[in-house]
Amino acid sequence: MKNKFNNNKAARQQWRIIALFCIFYLTLSGCASPYKKIYRVGILCGIDSLASTIDGFKAKMSELGYKEGQNILYDIQKTNIDPDGEKHMIERFIGEKVDLIFAFPHDAAKTAKDNTQKSDMPVIFAYANIDDEDFVNSLLEPGGNITGVQHPLKQLMVKRFEYLIEIDPTIERIWVGYDNSQPSFPHALEALKLAAQAKQITLVEVLVDSPDTIKADFEQREKSADIGIDAILLTPSPVLQTQESWDIIKVFAEKHNLPVSANIYEQIKDGAVFHLGNDYIDVGKKAATLADKILQGTPPSEIPVLSPEDYLRINLVRAITLGLNVPDGLLKQAVEIIR
Repeated sequence: MKNKFNNNKAARQQWRIIALFCIFYLTLSGCASPYKKIYRVGILCGIDSLASTIDGFKAKMSELGYKEGQNILYDIQKTNIDPDGEKHMIERFIGEKVDLIFAFPHDAAKTAKDNTQKSDMPVIFAYANIDDEDFVNSLLEPGGNITGVQHPLKQLMVKRFEYLIEIDPTIERIWVGYDNSQPSFPHALEALKLAAQAKQITLVEVLVDSPDTIKADFEQREKSADIGIDAILLTPSPVLQTQESWDIIKVFAEKHNLPVSANIYEQIKDGAVFHLGNDYIDVGKKAATLADKILQGTPPSEIPVLSPEDYLRINLVRAITLGLNVPDGLLKQAVEIIR
C-alpha cells in the first residue's frame, strides 16, 4: 500500500515537472500559446503615392515585437482617391471589429474618424491637416478615439514658397492649384497669400477638381503670348497627387521652362526642382509607436499627436537646365541632391 502511495506521489511530481516545462516552453516560444492575443489592424491608404508609409508602419511594429502572422494581422486596403471606397472599407473594418484602424491621408482619416464616433474603436491618422479644423481637441490631448501624425499644411506651404523664390529670385507669379473640398486648405492659402504679399509676388490661384481642369487651364494660357506664370507650387490636393495630373504639369513646365515645387517625393525624380516634405517610411514608423501604446492599453485620447520632420531634396540637374543657381545654404540643408 505504501509503495502504491509513493508511486502515485512520484507520478504527480512528474506531471508537475512536465507541466512546468510546458509552461516555460510556451512562454519562450510565444506564438505557440493558444491564449496569446492576436491583434488585427485595418490599414487604409487613400492615395497610392503614399503607400510606402505602410512599409514603415509594419517595419516598426516588427521592431516593437509584433510579428505578422503570429501576434498581429494586417488588413491592407488601397482606394486611391475614392471617397465611396474609403467609406466602404472603414465600415468593413468596424463590422469586423478590428483592434485598430490606421488611415491616411486626410480624407481617409476623416472618414475613419467620422464613422467610428459611436464606437470606441481606436483610429490613428497620418498626413491629416488639423490646422483650424475640428479634427482633434489639441495636439497634446487629441480627445475621442483618435490620435496620429499630423501634416502641418500652413507651415509646409509657406516653407515651400520661400524655398521656391530662394532658388529662383526672378519669380513674380506662381501658379497654385488647389481643391476647395479640403476644409483646411483655405487657411493654408491665406497663410500663403500673406507670405506672397510680403515678397510682392502674385499667387495665381486655380481651382482644380480633376486632371482635365488642369489641362484646360494650361491650354487657355498657351493661347496668349504670356502664359501668366513663372513657376508652379503644388499643394497636397488629392487631384494634384495623381500620375495623370503630374504628367500634364510636367509637360507644361518643361515646355515653358518653369521651376516646379513638388508635392510628393516621386516628382523630384521626374523633373521638379525640389521637394520639401515628410519621409513616408518615417511617418509610418511614428504611427507605429502610437499603435503600440494603444494596443498596450493607453487610450488614444491621451496620446499626443506627433509632428513629422520635413526633409529637403533638390534636383540640381533640373535647376541647372533652367539656368538656376541653387544657394549653398539650401544645398547644405538637403538630404538628397540629384546631380
